[in-house]
Parts: sequence; C-alpha cells; structure tokens
Amino acid sequence: MTSDYNDTDRLTIEITECQHMGINVLPPDVQKSFLEFAVVSGKKPQISFGLAAIKNVGSAAVEEILRAREISGSFSDLADFLTKVSPRVVNRKSLESLIKAGAFDSLGDRATLLLNIDGLTAYSARVHKELNSGQTDLFDNIDSVVTPTLNLIKAQTSIDKREQLVWERELLGVYLSEHPLTMYKEVLLANTTPIKTVRANHSNKKFIIGGVITDSRVIVAKNGKKMAF
Repeated sequence: MTSDYNDTDRLTIEITECQHMGINVLPPDVQKSFLEFAVVSGKKPQISFGLAAIKNVGSAAVEEILRAREISGSFSDLADFLTKVSPRVVNRKSLESLIKAGAFDSLGDRATLLLNIDGLTAYSARVHKELNSGQTDLFDNIDSVVTPTLNLIKAQTSIDKREQLVWERELLGVYLSEHPLTMYKEVLLANTTPIKTVRANHSNKKFIIGGVITDSRVIVAKNGKKMAF
C-alpha cells in the first residue's frame, strides 16, 4: 500500500482486499498515523493510512508532525498541536488538507476547524513568533510562556457525508470510510451489469451500468455546438 499510494487503482484494490480479510484501514490521524501506511495494534488487525499519502501535505510536513508528537507522545488539544508544530513547515494548505482528510477529527469538529482556518494559522504564527523571540525554548520550557488563547467560532452546520466522501476521493485518492454507492448496493445488483463482465463479444448489445461521475467539463466543438466530457 505504501509503494502504491500514488496509484489509486491499485490502492483501491488493496484496501478492498484488506476489508475482505477483516483488516481495518483506519483514516489518517495526526495523533496516531505515520509517514507511510503502518500496522496499528488492537483487538483486530488494523492499518493506519499514511499521512504522506494525503494530497498537498508532503513528507516534510509529516516529519514535522511526528517530531512534535515525540515531545509528549500525543497532542493534548488543538492549541498544543499548533504550538509544537512549525507553521513554516505545516502551512495553511497542508493544514486545510489534513482537516478535510479527517486527520484532525480527534482534535475538533471538521466544519468548525475549516471555518477557523485563518485563525488557526494566525494563532500558530503568533505563538511561534513569541517562542522564537528568545523567551523560551520549545523543548525545555514551553509551559512557562503565557500563550494567546485559541478562540474558535463554532460552525452552525456540519459537513454532510457526501462532501466528506468527495474530499476523501480528492485528497486520499480513494473512498476510505464508505463508497457513495454503498447505499444503492441492492438496486445496482438487481438492475445493472458489472462493467468488468462486459467482453468484446458483447458488441452491439445493450447494458445498464452504474457508477459515480467524479469530473465533467463542457467545450464548444468546431461546429459551434457544446460537447460534454
């Protein structure tokens, strides 16, 4: 899975195979995940999704998170994360992708964190500016500094499941928590033909298939008419 994280087709097959084998593939988590896919101890076999496999994050940002996590083993809260992790390495874009991918679900509500993304980056920048001013050392005496208070505006609406699945597909390359067609499984089994069973000798025959449109675009053809892909 680590070697195929850039090959979404292979990764999807491997995650599906894990499910058939009773192995849970856990969503990314800044508290528990590592650079690459890793085995996680538990009652059942589990694999943690590698943080570096998240789009827009990168290995440098992940290594910074792991370095900061080693200070006390885990992050006590969101403010603790923002205080220990350098904003120069884990920038706004990385932070936003981690939130959308669900890697911060253990530290806060996804909708609220996204609503306050500018406030989070500003808080982190301010704290690290004070730490770097010579008042203290990040590793030795961080508790002695009076840090600013992290105040979040609570989101009034939660993010719906469909949007979360879109983010999973966009940032992880796969639908991890659930496939959007799962709720239509019985309907699809009864009314469609799996596309993998269609062969060349079925030419000129009609089939009904089911799927998800993940992208579309409209162009104007040479004849002046619109054409959609």
